[in-house]
Amino acid sequence: MELCISEFGNELVGYQQNDELIGLNLKAISVYHINILKMKNKAIWISIFAFFFVIQTAYYWEGKSRAILIPASLILIFAYLTLLFVLSKQIILLFKRKFSEKNRVFLVMALTSVLILTAYAPHGLIDFDQLEGKDILIAGREGSANCTTTLKLKENGKFSTTIVCFGIERVSGKYHIKKDTVFFDYDNNKATGELYQFGLVDSCTLSWDKKDGLFLYKNKKDKSPNQLIIALNEIKLERQEKPNSIKSIDQL
Repeated sequence: MELCISEFGNELVGYQQNDELIGLNLKAISVYHINILKMKNKAIWISIFAFFFVIQTAYYWEGKSRAILIPASLILIFAYLTLLFVLSKQIILLFKRKFSEKNRVFLVMALTSVLILTAYAPHGLIDFDQLEGKDILIAGREGSANCTTTLKLKENGKFSTTIVCFGIERVSGKYHIKKDTVFFDYDNNKATGELYQFGLVDSCTLSWDKKDGLFLYKNKKDKSPNQLIIALNEIKLERQEKPNSIKSIDQL
């Protein structure tokens, strides 16, 4: 009898130990899952802020090189669709748990805000071009394949040229005006594409309503200047009598 009681007691002790081990294992598993969820939420928050920062600073990087624009755009589109999928999943979980998790509520609000703002302003909410100075002359043209060229002269003596053609290329620098001629000094010596030394105002042959045009010359020997239609001219650059003549250019 005593032997039976002893064996029964050992079994009870064994069961208790097993229960304790199971409890510890469940606790460990629970902690592990909680840590995984925290890491996932942290990754989502980092992705949200990174995506928003890249979109808002697009003005400064999208014109650096045409080679990176297309792959960068594809990556951003993929990131947008991924965040949209994450948002739909988080909304489903939010309704299943009856809005009981505040962190998930904030996450859904942040995701929704970023995605809506990106759809509304895909190039960023802030107009950095306006922050760089007031425009006093704007000239541009649209070429083949809907490629566009826009040149802006700022009040602070800076200029920028933006070319949109299967990508975006932006070059900038400083300018100065001598009589009726605009001279350009580019910031980056490694700037590629069509770089112009100076510009003159004349009647633009590209404009159907006879607007003035800014004729851009690569050098004094350039006989085929690039014409841009002037949309804004607050510096009142007047057209020359014969701006395309060799004599007038040689006098610069």
